[in-house]
Order: sequence, then C-alpha cells, then structure tokens
Amino acid sequence: MSLTAIPAALRRALPLVILSGAVFGLYVPSLNLPLVFDDAWSVSAVQHYTLADAFLRTGDFGYYRPLYWLGYMLAREMGACGPLALHVLCLLAHAANACLLYVFARACVVGQRLPVFMVALLYAAHPFAVQAVALPAGLNHVLAVMFALLAALCYVAWRRTGRRRWLATLLGFALCSVLGNEIGVVGGALAVAYELNREVRFWRWRGAQWGFLSWFGFGAVYAVAYFAIPKGESPPVSFALDDVLTRVGVALQMVVYPLTAPLALFAPYRSDAEALFGVAIAVVLLVGLGVIAWRSRWRGLWLSGVVIFSAGAAVLVARLTASYLVNAPRAFYLPLIGSAMMWSALALALGTYARERVVLPLAVTGALVALGVWHVRSQMEVYRMASAPVAQLARLAQVADGQQWIVLNLPEWVAPATHHFLPVKDGAIISAPYVSGAAFVRANAGVSREVSLWRLEEPHQELPYTYATTGAPLSLEALPDALQALNDVQLFRVAYSPDGPRGRWVGGVMPKPAASAPLAVFDAHLALHSAEIVPCQDGWMLTTRWQRLTPDADLPGTLSMFAQLYAPDGALLAQQDGALLDGLLPFHRLTPHQQVTDRRRLDAPIRTGEPHLLLGVYDYAAGRRLALSAMATYAQTTEDQALVLLPAAPNASSDSCR
Repeated sequence: MSLTAIPAALRRALPLVILSGAVFGLYVPSLNLPLVFDDAWSVSAVQHYTLADAFLRTGDFGYYRPLYWLGYMLAREMGACGPLALHVLCLLAHAANACLLYVFARACVVGQRLPVFMVALLYAAHPFAVQAVALPAGLNHVLAVMFALLAALCYVAWRRTGRRRWLATLLGFALCSVLGNEIGVVGGALAVAYELNREVRFWRWRGAQWGFLSWFGFGAVYAVAYFAIPKGESPPVSFALDDVLTRVGVALQMVVYPLTAPLALFAPYRSDAEALFGVAIAVVLLVGLGVIAWRSRWRGLWLSGVVIFSAGAAVLVARLTASYLVNAPRAFYLPLIGSAMMWSALALALGTYARERVVLPLAVTGALVALGVWHVRSQMEVYRMASAPVAQLARLAQVADGQQWIVLNLPEWVAPATHHFLPVKDGAIISAPYVSGAAFVRANAGVSREVSLWRLEEPHQELPYTYATTGAPLSLEALPDALQALNDVQLFRVAYSPDGPRGRWVGGVMPKPAASAPLAVFDAHLALHSAEIVPCQDGWMLTTRWQRLTPDADLPGTLSMFAQLYAPDGALLAQQDGALLDGLLPFHRLTPHQQVTDRRRLDAPIRTGEPHLLLGVYDYAAGRRLALSAMATYAQTTEDQALVLLPAAPNASSDSCR
C-alpha cells in the first residue's frame, strides 16, 4: 500500500507515532529503576509539603523549581508506585518534546518533512539525553523544555496571525518553563531559530519585535528576580582556568560527540586532558563541516542550531561548576535541540553536495541514532547495575519484619572502567552524605524504616567497574561491638562481584526472648533456637537463630557453622560454611542477652529424590565438630554431631531467597 492511500490525518500523525514509539522502545528499561541520590532525598524532603509549599519553600535546595517539588509530591502520594509514576512522566514528557520539536521544526522548515523528522529523531535518541529521561532528577529539565517548545509554537501562531492572545499564552508557557528549571530563561532562542529559518532579515524583524521583547524581556526579569528568591546555598561558582576549560569541554562534547565517538571506541582516553584535546580537534572539524552547511540551502537550520545550543550552553557554563557538569549532562537537555538541528543540517548539506539527497542524509542520521541508542542502553545498564541494592532493600523493607535496618557498603557511586565521552562521566551516583538510609526505603517502598548506613573497610579487588561506598566508617573488628549495642535490627550487606553490586539480607540481631528450650546445644556453650530451610528458585534459604549460653567460657575464634546439602545418593549438592551474618560475626563474639538470626542461601541443581541437610558447628583450627550436648525432643535426627533437616523441593515461585 502506498503512502497516498493513507488518510491525510493519519499521514500527519504517523511521524509523531513513530517518534513516541521510538522513545518508549528506547527508554522502557528505565521504568524498573528505583529512586536514588537526589530523587530519594527529594521524596523525603516533601513529606509534609502542601501545594503552596511547593512554591513557597525551597528546603535549602539552592534552586527555585516549584514543578520539581510537585513531581516528588506526586511520588510521595503514590507510595511504592511513586518511582514508576515519575519514570512514566519522564518518558511521556520526552516523547512529547520529540513530537513538539517535530511540529516546531515543520513550522521553521516549511514543506520539508524529512529534515524535521531527522531533527526530532536525533533529539529523541540523543546520547546525552539519557540522564534527563532515565532519572527523575532530570524531569525538571524535560518539563522546562516542553513548556519552552509550547511557548515557541505560540510564537509561531502569533507571527502567522498577529493576535496578541498568543503572546499572552506564550508568556504563560514561558513562566511554566522557568518554574520547571531556570534554563527556560533562554527559551527565546527558539523564536530566533524560527526567524532564521524563515530567512527574515534583521531589518525585516520590526514586526516581530514585540514577540522578541516579550519573551527575552520576561527571561531577563525572571533572571534578576531569581537571584533575589531565598533558596538556600547555591552551588559555588569558580572561574579558575582549568575549571572553565573543563566546563567548555563538557559543553562542546554535547555537539561534537559523533566526531569524538570513534576515539572513545577505538582509542579510549586515558585522562580528561586527552579528552579535551580530542574535543578541540573535533570542534575544528565541526567548523569545517559547518562551512559546507552554511553554503547550502540548510544554513538556516544550521545557524538555528548554533543559536539554540550557544544560548543554553552559555548559561550552564557561566553558572555551574565543572564538577557538577561532568556528572550531570542532563543540564544540557535544552541545548541538545541545537545539537540535533546542527547535525541534521550537516547530513542534509552533505547529501546535497554528494547528490544523494535522501540516501546519504538517512545513512548519517541512522548512524547517529545508532550511536545514541548504544550509549543510552549501556548507560541505563550502568544505572540498573548500580541501583540494584537499593531496589532489593526496598522490596525487603516491604515484606520483612523489623523496623530497623543496617545497610553495609551501599554504593555511593558506580562507574564503568572506560567512559564513552570524556570529560563527561558515565557512572551512576547512588548516594551522598545528605541522603539518609531511610530516604531510600521511603521513596521506593512507601514505608518508614530506620536505616543506618555503615561502611566496612574491605580489601581492594579488581573489577570491571569502579565504585565507592557510603556510610559511617567501621572496621570489621569493631562490628561485633556495634551490634551488641543494638536490639531488633536487620542486617543488609552489599557485596561487589564482576556482575555488579548485589545486596543480601544476611540476618539480624534481636533481644533475648522469654525462656524457651533450644532446638540444640553445642558443647554446652552455643544454643541453636531454630532452624528453617525454605525452598525457592534453584535452591533453599536456610535461617537459623543462635545464642551464647556461657558468657565466661573461653570459646575459640575459629568456630564456624556448616550447612551441607546431600542428595539421596550421598552426593554433595551445596555447602555453606562460615561465621554468622555472612562471616561478619564470629561465634565467640555472641552474647547471652541477644539472639542472632543468620540467613544463607544454598544454590543447588534440582535432583530427583529427597535431599537432606546436615547442620552443625565445627572448629576448623582443631579439625573437630562441636558435640551435640542437648537436643529438643521435637528436633530431627542427628548424624555425626549434626542436625539433619529434610527440605522440600525447590520452588520456582517462591521469593524467600531474597
């Protein structure tokens, strides 16, 4: 069926449907990401906010962004569904921006559908848009651009009709834009882009002066008022030479990334200095390509991109520090419109000179979209890997008993070993000193828990990524003493493997309950009060509860619990040995006034027949098992100084192994 057979209305809507589908297809993995870093902190910050507070209270945030607070107030009201709601808003707003940019570009480049679709598609799949779209912390940037594009469409309507009501509507959308993010003050650059593309010369802009004055004048007034609004301590600004050069390098990377990508792929940068040198070379090449675009019929589109990018990037480079920009490329979400316009103009100009007006521009656009998809997907995988412990903790806090949690070695940040576009950092920031442990649970589970973050000193290990942990520093030797001062607390430990950080509920500490006969006693010193083995997918979760009976006895520091799972034919299926709480609490550091719950997973292939588990304590230095000196009448049988448990078959539908 040819395109002419499709109804006109459907043909007009088809590009918008394709753009929306591309955005959702690209970013759908982000829907499963938990709220971390500033997102988790913000949900806690608005716990007691009213609608008026979003406009009147800044919470010492350093910025005045009421729409930012409204988004997190929505997440607060939705509880455990709040993260999904914010991610859906980000995707919807980004899809809307791609569609609005298509409509705006069609107004600029009259009668040309392919060029404007290229602009919108490059923007939708821009590699540096990933942080603004995949993380709700960028929602304020996405909303600011959405309202700025709506204001630009009002400007187009005013220029076409001359009706003043469109100017009033423009100012309303412009106000919404700056209330989302202060980058909206340069939204008037979109009006300049429209005029440049319509080839209206300077002396013919007299009829447009009220539109320009209204928009730019509003932006100037708001910029002055913005600094008078009390909003806490703003980020410090430094104008040291190296800081300024890094800021400029980060900004230019947003537009020269197709030229620096081959270097990042085949000759990775070893330092930021090398990256800045590569960016400088790419800028020279881009200027040379710009001459080609300038001498073609697409100079209006090229120059429009330069204006939009320069206006947005100049504000960011002047206001924000290098340390902020290298970790927050989401700030360039508006200037990326200019980047998309410039590369679309270059692709079209190259096609004109090569006399391949369709094939070559589409090939260049396809290559740039593929580059964006590659970077976006790889970066979202970093987000998923780095935030996995937070997602696990939130799920546990919803279903597990206990109001108090200790989280050991939660990542502060995780970054891949190599970066795609230095000096921009590709990693994920998970926490910061001002983000409490309770904020992670409240933002992602919708429940209140007392969560303490501790950082254990552990030996360095070579991994395919780098990371740093957060929390109060604590040595392994001091951990047992710290646990003795606590009652009714659960322990969640994050371990770092080649596959990424993984969190696990390893047990907890509880006060000694009312007197009851233990399940078993070993050497008259250690009491095992309970032992439960629960089947789950591809294995079992063993939960035991221990207590020391004799405070004055001199127990060796070489005691270890053993759990050995055997098949009916005697083959060893799985084994888990070690001290309690994932090896963190030795048996000789137990106390009579507390009981310690230990959780450890036994992974084993599914075998026919009924397996059995041997459970006991041994001294690995002396090479002997502790004797079973007492055992409850309801306990299972014993074998060679060990309890025998008969677990059920693994259950693929069980989630007890979390």
